[in-house]
Amino acid sequence: MFKDAVALVVDDQGTIRSIIVKILKEHLHFKEIFQAPSAARGIELLETEKAISWIFSDWEMPGMKGDEFLQIVRANPKTSHLPFLLITSMNEKEILVTAAHAGVSEILIKPFTPTLMIDKVRKVAALTERRAAERFKANIKVPVNVQLEYGVGLSASLDNISETGILVKTQIPKNTRAPYVYNEAGLTIHGTYGVVQLKANIVRIEVDQNSQFSHQFIVLAFHISEIDYKNREKLQTFIEILKEKAPELVS
Repeated sequence: MFKDAVALVVDDQGTIRSIIVKILKEHLHFKEIFQAPSAARGIELLETEKAISWIFSDWEMPGMKGDEFLQIVRANPKTSHLPFLLITSMNEKEILVTAAHAGVSEILIKPFTPTLMIDKVRKVAALTERRAAERFKANIKVPVNVQLEYGVGLSASLDNISETGILVKTQIPKNTRAPYVYNEAGLTIHGTYGVVQLKANIVRIEVDQNSQFSHQFIVLAFHISEIDYKNREKLQTFIEILKEKAPELVS
């Protein structure tokens, strides 16, 4: 679940940072971890290290506090979606309410055990995945080029999309080898916010029942397997545009 996860750990106490880093590395197997002794340094790292996908921050720090840092993260469109776990020794109701209103993903009260932290991280990860899997209908024409692994190219149109999966409709030309489940493909989506390129695996194939030529048209469902940071950013922007045009989720 966390093999591609990159964390930013922000705490003015090196001992606490080391404990968090150890749990993330040894128990959750995060790919990479950046450390910052202050929120100001954390903001700098978010600007330069675009792969950061998780934030763990102390509340009580000299200078900028954790809740202020959280507000800055949530106000930036490039970081607003990142899971943010706030770590504090304070357990007062007002503190928890303030953090919740600021958009915290989860709160970890000191002292904590590795098991408690692992449970909270997994809980946030599960919720993040569910939100990322929300699919939105493409009510505008969006061409998609599908390049299958054995050299066959297909012209398709986007039906719906999420941050984890894509559904397209296409026609299989005569005398062309048909795709099958688990095929890997390169997808090029010609969206309203530029071209998005990624790799994906076919997870479902079915006849397009809405087509009058249903024997010729098929629906391909893809699960995204590989996408770099720049294309991920364009994909998220494109999905936001679709949300505005078609706010209803696809069932």
